[in-house]
Amino acid sequence: TMIAASLGTRYSAEYLVPRLAAIIVLLTLLVGVAGRTAIDSLIAQIAGPAAIAHWAQISGLVELTGAIASAGLAPGLTVLIARTRNPRQQAAILRDALVLSLGFSVLTAMVIATGLWFVPALALHVAQDTAGFALATGVVVAAPALVMQAWQAKGQGLRTLALTLVGLMLSLLIAGQII
Repeated sequence: TMIAASLGTRYSAEYLVPRLAAIIVLLTLLVGVAGRTAIDSLIAQIAGPAAIAHWAQISGLVELTGAIASAGLAPGLTVLIARTRNPRQQAAILRDALVLSLGFSVLTAMVIATGLWFVPALALHVAQDTAGFALATGVVVAAPALVMQAWQAKGQGLRTLALTLVGLMLSLLIAGQII
């Protein structure tokens, strides 16, 4: 009976759910890193080293524009969503974070665009329309990152994994258009 009780505890929901959630989070991280590596490898193989450098500059603009907003807001959003059980309050917190994120991302994009416009030393080897597209993408990128943080705080790891996969597919499509 002790063995049965031990097995019952070992395979109970209290035991399995946190471990499954941790596995999903790790899988999401691995898919994200592996996907980005695969995209970089594909670009290098198909279009060569110059294209991967071009892609890195574009990716840098996107990430810089979106990261400032999401890096500052994501940790606080996660804590607030995790502490709040009321779905309406959670939605209001997420909405407010998304509005702030949009404002910060637009401001960041404007500062970067101004820097690229007025300071020739900052000029990238990227066409102006491509740089503008990258900055606009960066404004939009912060929103899914915040939504993923909210989902993680609510224990919805499968949604996070699915959004990571969708993001990789979109990156692949964009890379295919640029190279």
